[in-house]
Amino acid sequence: MVTVEFRRPAVVKLDVGDDAHQLLQQTIDRFKQAAQMVADDGWNGTEDGYIVTSKTELHDRTRHRRLARRLPVDDPSRGS
Repeated sequence: MVTVEFRRPAVVKLDVGDDAHQLLQQTIDRFKQAAQMVADDGWNGTEDGYIVTSKTELHDRTRHRRLARRLPVDDPSRGS
């Protein structure tokens, strides 16, 4: 017996008030920025010229870079 599994994204419309819309947009922008940073790091690869595909290695590499540069983790509007 063969089992076939499909995964599809669910599109959900969020009901966000005007005051929370800006915060949601900031969160989305920061997520995109972080995802792009990880993708760039993976494509830049290692010193040996290999592309990094390990989720754990990418996490460690980008986390250490963020800590070294002291990039903010919290919302910058809160003064963190």
